[in-house]
Amino acid sequence: MSSLEKTFIKGDIIIKEGGFSNSFYVIRKGSVEVVKRKGDHEVQLAKYGPGDFFGEVSLLDPEYSKHSATIRALEETKVTIMSKEDFEKYIGQLTPGVKNLLRKMAIYLRETSQRVDSALESTGKASPDQTKDQKSSSQKPPSSAEQPKEEP
Repeated sequence: MSSLEKTFIKGDIIIKEGGFSNSFYVIRKGSVEVVKRKGDHEVQLAKYGPGDFFGEVSLLDPEYSKHSATIRALEETKVTIMSKEDFEKYIGQLTPGVKNLLRKMAIYLRETSQRVDSALESTGKASPDQTKDQKSSSQKPPSSAEQPKEEP
């Protein structure tokens, strides 16, 4: 299996929401944020650091290869990038039960992400502590933990 190492500088977009990719990324150094844009706001869903990975959902869920969020470097960040083919060879070494589990988890994550998108759209805004100024240039993916709370 071959892989490529690449370094991104602060503010670089590594994956763009709505885009397509056939790669799996592992963070070696630095950190990234996962963001989703909703109207005039960005919602930060997560921060990842060394040892964390991203890009797997679009590789594991064949029905949904479009990225649900943007990944942006928060500082100089070095990643190892694995192609879809190499990723498939790697998971091909797993038992069928484990491969099925990974695919199911990717599908559940996508479905949860879509439900959060719908909830954000129906409320028309994100909660203030999850919002960034529109001037920021990247987007973030939804997570059930960051779903806006409905007001009583």
